Amino acid sequence: MGGALCIVLGLVLAILGGALLSDYRHLGTLIVQKTIPHSLQTGDPDRYRQVLGYGYLLGGAAFAVVGIVVLAR
Repeated sequence: MGGALCIVLGLVLAILGGALLSDYRHLGTLIVQKTIPHSLQTGDPDRYRQVLGYGYLLGGAAFAVVGIVVLAR
């Protein structure tokens, strides 16, 4: 059951990362503006969106791989 949960969590994170990277209907920019406090936003919001998107995408892939390995045992 833990492996399936890891795979689902990995897919959710990967979808969120994809939404941030593609900036579909400015959803990625909206997520960045809501999650990062204004006092900490010192640079370009587009750069934050890309960094968070790649982070979520790589984290989701890692969770999915761990889930697959757990289920394969």
